[in-house]
Amino acid sequence: MKHRRWMEDVARSRGRSASSMRLDEAESIRTILLRPLASLKGEKGDLPTIQQLIGRLDAIQLSRDQLLENVCETVFGDIDIPTKVKTMFTREYNKGHSMVKKVVKTVDDEDEEEEEEDEDQEDEMEID
Repeated sequence: MKHRRWMEDVARSRGRSASSMRLDEAESIRTILLRPLASLKGEKGDLPTIQQLIGRLDAIQLSRDQLLENVCETVFGDIDIPTKVKTMFTREYNKGHSMVKKVVKTVDDEDEEEEEEDEDQEDEMEID
């Protein structure tokens, strides 16, 4: 049941059904993301490859957790990705995605401030 929920979560984020995800897309994900990741050694020369993989991951709208935990474990069992590679991958992923979170938070904060200003103006109009 846990694996089914994971696949449904991943599929929902991609606008697919769990069975479609498993049958139609799983092998492609394995080929374009997991195999290259498993073939790396965790050296500095691997950084461009990791950055390309993160770009692919973003292009197909999967998060790092969905790839390494949900899809990898659910569909393929254990794929041996060296610890150094996982660490490099996570660091690079967090670098790019922590900025996205900050930008989203800033935009949300600005929207809230504008809404508060609008409410204050409406309150003033009602008093007059």
